[in-house]
Amino acid sequence: MTDVGDYELIIKYDDESKRRIHGSLAGDIKGCSYGNKPISLTKLMRRYVPIYALWGFDGNLSPDYEGKKAVYLFADKWEKKFATSMIIENEFEERFGDECIALGFQMDCGKEAERLYPGCLRMNDFDPEAIVNHINDIDLIGSAVFSQWRYLTHWAGVYELNYETCQWFSAMLRQLKKRAGK
Repeated sequence: MTDVGDYELIIKYDDESKRRIHGSLAGDIKGCSYGNKPISLTKLMRRYVPIYALWGFDGNLSPDYEGKKAVYLFADKWEKKFATSMIIENEFEERFGDECIALGFQMDCGKEAERLYPGCLRMNDFDPEAIVNHINDIDLIGSAVFSQWRYLTHWAGVYELNYETCQWFSAMLRQLKKRAGK
């Protein structure tokens, strides 16, 4: 870890209250995600704070390369695989979850997505226009696809990447790509 200066962050809440956070910036700080896999805080910070040339933890002056661009490339790659049925189940089982973890998505069993958008996790009779196109939160979409992956590969026991499943993932990843591309 290297010291690169100090920071001061003032968080303003909806009720007009404020919280001041300050301290020393350090390089190469990692947090942990599902399965205790390390995640770069710079990646997460750049996804949320849209300030040009933001470098809080690693000195890289490319503001979005560690954040939204990585999410966009993930969504683009997997959306194409689902849309064209070019996905191999082993690849889905072995790589999809690891990539979600690396991007910092949380596996919350889809609870938050279902709470905010009832029915969004239902793969049968899925209407992306009615639900998916209204979800704007990158991390909510990421959490939903990560949770669905975990459900299929762990809790469902036996699963099949059938038409409905591929359509659901394709629609969610298309929306994720759209939101990360802005």
